[in-house]
Amino acid sequence: MSAGVCLAAPQDSMESRVTASLAAVRGMALGPALSIREVCDRLEKMGYREFREVEWDDGRYKVKATANDGRFVKLDVDGRNGDVLRVRSQD
Repeated sequence: MSAGVCLAAPQDSMESRVTASLAAVRGMALGPALSIREVCDRLEKMGYREFREVEWDDGRYKVKATANDGRFVKLDVDGRNGDVLRVRSQD
């Protein structure tokens, strides 16, 4: 049934959806919205410091840093908005 609905959609609506999808894919292929400096600045405001390694991987920054309690941590940070998605203690 959904195939019928899709085929019945107006042509300009279908083209708009395809264009939007391609733009989203291109955006992810081009890289993050935030620069490494912007990500580090945001993390510093959260109390992280001594950034040893920052890598871009599949929509996320992977950052090795020191937490405000002195622990070494690995962070996964969203490359679009700077949100910390995951924090792992580094042994």
